[in-house]
Amino acid sequence: VGPPPETPYFPTTSPGTAPKLAMALRYVDDLGAALSGRVALDALAERIAALYRRLKEAARCLGVAHAMVDVSLSPWMEESVAALVNSHYGVELGDVGSAAALYDLNRVLAELAARLRWLGVRVGGFGEVMLPVAEDAELKRLVSDGKLRLRDLVHYAAYCVAGLDMVVVPRGLVDPSRLAADLWAAYSVKGRSLGVRVVPVEREPGASVDLGRFGPTPVAVP
Repeated sequence: VGPPPETPYFPTTSPGTAPKLAMALRYVDDLGAALSGRVALDALAERIAALYRRLKEAARCLGVAHAMVDVSLSPWMEESVAALVNSHYGVELGDVGSAAALYDLNRVLAELAARLRWLGVRVGGFGEVMLPVAEDAELKRLVSDGKLRLRDLVHYAAYCVAGLDMVVVPRGLVDPSRLAADLWAAYSVKGRSLGVRVVPVEREPGASVDLGRFGPTPVAVP
């Protein structure tokens, strides 16, 4: 929804035809260590900058002029963004306080991005918290238990996350035009592009479907 940003994340990816190298990060645990004070945020920025220098060298060897990093916080199963929100902010996503927690986590990512730019790193893309349900074990649990609904995820997308991501919805119970209208409204309020990956299925809310490499994923309650 909105112009395609320059990012390594599917399905938006990078616009244009010129070759680029773009790096996404799996660093939920590393950011958690920085939030808890076990690791300085500057030290985390230095580690990412070191990776970026290797990316630039690879780009040079390939004859690619452009290299960038998207600092979005993306989960992978037990490396859970939802669990990080709970452990650091004391909030279970779906409860009151979730939006404030996500907003503050985005503030930390913006601070990290600023430090990276100071270190000479080209930063782009979404640069925000991501909540792909099928890729986060704790998000799956919350959706399965009915504590986190589709409407919650749409609401959060308006101002603090990168979009509606890898959510399984019951076909026939969710009006696609209304969902699209809500996401367009979120984009209009936020002023930044949103990525959308929704999986409609012929199953009831609370049922589970197998999404291959993503494993069993619950159907969200609208």
